[in-house]
Amino acid sequence: MSFACIVAIWYGVNSDRDYIHPLLTQLIPAGHCACQTSTTFQCSTCLSCSEHSLVPQLTSAPKWEFNSDRDSNNEGLSTPQCKAAFPGLYEDVFRAESFWRSQGALATEDLDRIPLGFGMVRAFISRGELYVVAARAKQEDHRRKIVAALSSIHRALVADSDRATRRDIEFVFSVEDKVEDVTSSDNPVWVLARSAAEQGVWLMPDFGFWAWDNPRNSIGPFDQVVERVKRADIPWSQKTPQLVWRGKPSFAPKLRRALMDAARDKPWGDVKQVNWFERTNIMSMEDHCRYMFIAHVEGGFLLL
Repeated sequence: MSFACIVAIWYGVNSDRDYIHPLLTQLIPAGHCACQTSTTFQCSTCLSCSEHSLVPQLTSAPKWEFNSDRDSNNEGLSTPQCKAAFPGLYEDVFRAESFWRSQGALATEDLDRIPLGFGMVRAFISRGELYVVAARAKQEDHRRKIVAALSSIHRALVADSDRATRRDIEFVFSVEDKVEDVTSSDNPVWVLARSAAEQGVWLMPDFGFWAWDNPRNSIGPFDQVVERVKRADIPWSQKTPQLVWRGKPSFAPKLRRALMDAARDKPWGDVKQVNWFERTNIMSMEDHCRYMFIAHVEGGFLLL
């Protein structure tokens, strides 16, 4: 009996079929889903954070307003302009720095103790130039994500006219979805996501803001996705009055199957699982925007 239960749960976790018995949905674990805890960022909290003591060069922002049509592709915004456009942007940077200062600061030896697993990179910036010390990619998907993350960092550097005078820095980052997939949250690693309890890591921009270059999903460079969305967008009154979602159930089976079961055969839902190998139920980013409502289930597509 116990063996049969193990097999059934394994099937429920790993299956990407549209339907499995509701009992299995109740039994299967959350998988990659970390929704039991969350980190909430509020711009107001950054107004009282210790950013002025941590980074003295961040001065008060002038009276300047961000205009997406004018400024969305301008990587050369000044620090005051970035603060005005994206209040709270530095919140997690200051949070992690405060945490490590309370632990006695960081040294190169702390990075040396981090095992470099697949999907991880060690790099350093010296006089504004980016150097890769080591990179580990288990497969082509890792390589593409690592290249995208490094490209984003390089773009940020070349947009900074004062980069040669900035302090040198060495760091380790991961392109995996969860900290625990590659390392301990006690290590000072740059990551794509963290839970509230994982205080030792820094959040960094997702590789998708450079490009999601995977032949199977055909999403492509971020700026091209944005342009396609702009061209395809339609007035709210013309959008399909349904909730849309596409994804792979086995990535976070408990949460995703709950959504699929709730929307099954409902007139308000267009919720379907994706099969990348058979190319079924795939929907482009711009086609998502033809619907009134887009469901974001943890670990889902990059939404715009």
